[in-house]
Amino acid sequence: MSQVGRPGDIAGAADAAPESQNPERDLAGALHEVSNALTVVLGWLDNARANADGAALEAIEVARAHAGLGHAIARRAVGAPIGD
Repeated sequence: MSQVGRPGDIAGAADAAPESQNPERDLAGALHEVSNALTVVLGWLDNARANADGAALEAIEVARAHAGLGHAIARRAVGAPIGD
């Protein structure tokens, strides 16, 4: 499992051993990690949005829309509820 404390800090994702040699299980694990990473990205974008205006706010909204779509796709692919 990876851990993120600040933007740019990721520990554990590259060092993790595969849980299985089953490609479908590996894909599900990868999508779960993508979902987790996008949850962090969405949280930081929400934080940035609170203090943004003008062009910066527009850029944050575009980034948030794309991150939200990726998050929903990854969660749907692993059968997890969307919106959690």
